[in-house]
Amino acid sequence: MKEKVSKIKNTIQYIKKIWKNPRARGGIVLGAYFLFFLFIIISLRSNSTNNRTEIELTGNLEFSLEKIKQNNYHYLYNISYNDSNVSYEGDRYDQKELFTKTNNQEIEIFYNYGGTYLKNINNVWSKIENPYLFSQFREIQNIEEILQNAYNESKTEYSDKRLVYTYKITTNSIVKIIDKKNIDIADIPNTLILTTNSNQEVEKVEMDLSSYVSYKNYKNERLKIIITYSKFGEIESIEDPK
Repeated sequence: MKEKVSKIKNTIQYIKKIWKNPRARGGIVLGAYFLFFLFIIISLRSNSTNNRTEIELTGNLEFSLEKIKQNNYHYLYNISYNDSNVSYEGDRYDQKELFTKTNNQEIEIFYNYGGTYLKNINNVWSKIENPYLFSQFREIQNIEEILQNAYNESKTEYSDKRLVYTYKITTNSIVKIIDKKNIDIADIPNTLILTTNSNQEVEKVEMDLSSYVSYKNYKNERLKIIITYSKFGEIESIEDPK
């Protein structure tokens, strides 16, 4: 016990001796400030992570995606990537799609059956790779999962009962869903805007994914995707190419 008391007294005397030295005292003060601010930063980061985890769990969606899942509709899929614009327009019936791609006023015709794509070249259908840019973001399963991991920023109701929802989602969440990877970066959230009809059925999906593509390509890029759906249940059939 006496030895412990003696060690404590010696430690106190040593600290007093160091404290009398202005240079040493300055170092101690700077070290204390550093530890204080480090504690503040860690606490804020921890709180931010906890809050983000809570608000990302959107869970059940207020609107319906069922009409889209039934695979019978007309669609317009527009992509604005940096300074280029590409649009796809067509009909979907079950696993079939007949659509056009417009890029720099050049129009091409395509057919898709269950992921097998054909292109009309001089009236001859030739097998090709998937012609859709950023095709992961037009798959309704991915859209739904992205929405379930976003947080609702606002909701606006119009006089005709249409609703417009604005969501935010981190690049961390999108990378986990689309690329099947886990990352942890601080980023500007991506924006999602959904428009429904009076029956709360989604008719339009707008995505500003600039933060996501900037992370993917390690530079400042811009990506906006707009998908518009119409004529639900009105597409009677799509003929196979001959």
